[in-house]
Amino acid sequence: MDKLLNKRERDFLRPAIVHWWEIEISPNRKTALRDGDSLLPVNVGAIAESLIARGYLERVSMGFGRDIIRATDKSKKLHCYRCAYGKVINKKGQQGEDCPHCDGSILPERTNP
Repeated sequence: MDKLLNKRERDFLRPAIVHWWEIEISPNRKTALRDGDSLLPVNVGAIAESLIARGYLERVSMGFGRDIIRATDKSKKLHCYRCAYGKVINKKGQQGEDCPHCDGSILPERTNP
């Protein structure tokens, strides 16, 4: 059985799960970018490699040294659809308190299969 995700790994996965952003790696840049936006740099290191090895992320080669790291179906199943970005919507249509089912719109993993 796989290890459960810790907080740092959930924070790394959150943009890929909630916003469907991909990490673009280019040989011309020193840092990788989330969704190709230069205002959102990200370091691809040990956390990303461990998530790829555990099946939460996948690396897709686009050719000429360009790669994309994106969320897999295993990680997309962790998205909470009961709230908006970790906050419950009240009857007035405004964000209320924190969602009791998730942590920042990512469900905790099930321990029983």
